[in-house]
Amino acid sequence: WCQHMHHVVGAPMLRWRAFLLLLCMPSVAWAGNKREPALSQDALDIIELRCPGWLEEYKVYHRAHKHSNDVTYLYYHCDHGCKGAGDRLRAAMFLLRVAALYKKILLIKWDRPTDLADYLAPNDIDWRTDGMEELLEAHPSSSFDTGVEMRKQPLYRTLMTGEKQAQFNATKIIRTKTNLDFWVRLHRSDRLWFKTTEQRTHYGHCLFSFLFKPSKQLVKQTRSALQQLYGSPSVPYAAWHWRSGGLVGEPHLARIHIGPASNITRLGQLITCLTCSRRQAGRANLSVSAAVPLLLITDMNPVRRFVSAGALRNVTTLPITAVHSDYSGSTDDDYMNIFVDIMLLASARCFMMSHSGISWAAAYMGGVKSHEAPCIHFMNDCIKDRAHKMFGESHV
Repeated sequence: WCQHMHHVVGAPMLRWRAFLLLLCMPSVAWAGNKREPALSQDALDIIELRCPGWLEEYKVYHRAHKHSNDVTYLYYHCDHGCKGAGDRLRAAMFLLRVAALYKKILLIKWDRPTDLADYLAPNDIDWRTDGMEELLEAHPSSSFDTGVEMRKQPLYRTLMTGEKQAQFNATKIIRTKTNLDFWVRLHRSDRLWFKTTEQRTHYGHCLFSFLFKPSKQLVKQTRSALQQLYGSPSVPYAAWHWRSGGLVGEPHLARIHIGPASNITRLGQLITCLTCSRRQAGRANLSVSAAVPLLLITDMNPVRRFVSAGALRNVTTLPITAVHSDYSGSTDDDYMNIFVDIMLLASARCFMMSHSGISWAAAYMGGVKSHEAPCIHFMNDCIKDRAHKMFGESHV
C-alpha cells in the first residue's frame, strides 16, 4: 500500500505527502531518545533526494572554529593497517556524521603512501592537519581512541548508548582509524533508511562531495586515461567493477561475491556479467561496441592483462597492475591508479558494481545522474538471476 501511495500521490494531494510518508516509515526511525533538531534525519531528505540541512550548518561551524582554543577534535589518522581505500573513504563519511552531531572538528590525515589531498582535495571544509602538528602531538592518547575494529571499544559504546557522554564531549582529541560505513546508526540521530540504491547513492554523494573533490592531478590523470581508452575524455560509456580479490598486497583474499549455492566459477561470472552489462547499457541507450567498448575495472591482474591484450571483444581496461592501498610496497603511481579507477567508474553513464568499498566510493563520487534514469546495477543480481533461470528458485 505504501509503495502504491508513493507513486499515486499527485499535485492535488501534495499537502498529504509528508503525512503519508510518515505513516509508511518504520516506527524505529521515530522512537528512542530525544533527537537533535539540527541533525534529525527528515525522511523527505532521503526520499526526495535532498542533501541534509545539517551539512551547511556544520560547514559554518567547522570554518569558524577549526583553530579555536575551546573546541574538541575527531582525528581520523590513517598511517597503516587501515584496509582499503574504499573502507577509508566510507569511514571518513561516517566520522563526518559523528563530528557534526557532537560539534567536534573533523581532521583527516592519511600517511601511506602519500597525502590523501594529492588525490582528493578538501571541498566544503578543510579537514587537513597543516599547521596543527604541534597541537596533535601535544595531547596524549585517550580511552576513546580506536584502531580499525571499533565496535567493542568505548567510543562505539558512547556513540550507541550515550555511556560516558560527558567525558567523550570533553576529550580534546579523539583518534581513530575505523572503517565503519556512513549509515551506521548513531545514538542521538535517526536511522538512515534507504529503500533504493538511488537513495543511498545520493545521500552518500552529499557526504562524499562535502568532504572531497578530485584534485587537479587526479582530474588530469583521469582525462588522460579516457583519452587513451576512447580517444576523448567526454565519450559516454558503461563500466563494470569486478572485485574478486588477489591484487598485489592482498593475495590471500578470494572474493566470489555470491552465495555458495550457485557454484559459479569466475569464468561463469565473467560471461554472465559481460552479457548483463551490455544489456543494461543498451537499455540506457549506450552502445557497447568497438568504438566505445565496455570498461572493466578489476583487481584480478591476470584478467586485467588478458583484457588489455585485446582478448575480449568490445571490452577494455587500463593496462596497470592493481595494488592494495595498504600494501607496504606501493608507490605514488599505484595509489594514483586506485583513484583513477574510482573516478573512471564514477564517470560512467551506466555502472555495474560489486558489493565492495571501491564500488560504493565510485557511486558516491559520481552520485545520481539527474538528467536520466539511474543506471547502477549489482553484479550479484545478474549472477543470481542466471542461477535462478538455470536451477530454479530453490538453488539461488
